[in-house]
Amino acid sequence: MPDVAEFLERFYTFRFKKQPVGRARYVLLTNEAGIVIDDGVACRLSEFHYYITATTGGADRVYQSMLKWNSQWRLDLDISNVTSAYCGINIAGPNARHVLTKLQSDIDFSSDAFPYMGVRTGVISNIPARVIRVGFVGEIGYEIHVPQLVGEALWDLVIEAGHEFGIQPFGIEAQRILRLEKGHIIIGQDTDGYVFVEMSLESDGRIPQDVFFLIKETTGVGDFVGTAGRPTPMARDVSTEATGATEVAPKFSDALTLSPPGRGRFCPPSQRSHLNF
Repeated sequence: MPDVAEFLERFYTFRFKKQPVGRARYVLLTNEAGIVIDDGVACRLSEFHYYITATTGGADRVYQSMLKWNSQWRLDLDISNVTSAYCGINIAGPNARHVLTKLQSDIDFSSDAFPYMGVRTGVISNIPARVIRVGFVGEIGYEIHVPQLVGEALWDLVIEAGHEFGIQPFGIEAQRILRLEKGHIIIGQDTDGYVFVEMSLESDGRIPQDVFFLIKETTGVGDFVGTAGRPTPMARDVSTEATGATEVAPKFSDALTLSPPGRGRFCPPSQRSHLNF
């Protein structure tokens, strides 16, 4: 199936033909208008086999969109939605590697053998697993994807292995705060209908630390879904950017001040009426 990487380059905003086997790559999806609508990671398991993740609750929508576009492109590949077949456990924190090394596995979790954005397939405590070294909370992290029927068994094994390190389940609110401190966005929560893709990857394919959205712009790579809908450099407001802010008034009783001063749709509810928001 030689068209798998070609399909991904048309569907997402990044390049995939030179992605090494055993590596994951961030994926960003736009609609026809160029608006950011989903993200995830693409894991290259073999030359013609990719394992793609999407936002929580977005897998069905992304899958249907893939089918729709390939019905037009007619590329040579098969697309399967395996969401219900797998469950995933995210282990994050400075002791994440120590916890995993306590489990019986044929996967080498050392930093050299398993670098950031690496993907490995193997067995963990007799459970077949796909492991992605990816972080969402600013600490070393791993996602372990296993067959859905054995997910609870793996959870119990991880909790037992992490007991001496003080492992604790953490909720979505804690994860949201930690990922905000890291600068990791959630599509649909930190984005809206005004968020376009605008920038480029670093020369080595990494995501720049100071930007949220990236694009294959000026690289000579072919078009992708949403290319035509993106604002031109002259049309888009280059002064608009995502930025952090600090609360300077108790309970948002007054307007917030950004440092350095900025502009945008950022104000407390009490100020919206006379700011025409």
